[in-house]
Amino acid sequence: MKTLWIAGAIVIGSTFPVLACAERAERTIEVVRKDIADQNVSQGVGNRLIGELQQAAAACRAGRTRDGEATLTRIQRTYNYR
Repeated sequence: MKTLWIAGAIVIGSTFPVLACAERAERTIEVVRKDIADQNVSQGVGNRLIGELQQAAAACRAGRTRDGEATLTRIQRTYNYR
């Protein structure tokens, strides 16, 4: 088990990657919702994308960060979301 120092806080084990992955997915969901509201993305595409992002966030929270990160990376490449 690794111990990391991040901004003066101790992060033990794999907690940091799990939180970072889930938070990244949640932030992207909010961006997509804003894009739907601003009509930059169609409702259908946005809803499908949100579903995929929710699956990625759930995978991250379940400790399957590799699956979650792979989904997030695929979404970034396919839809150009950062």
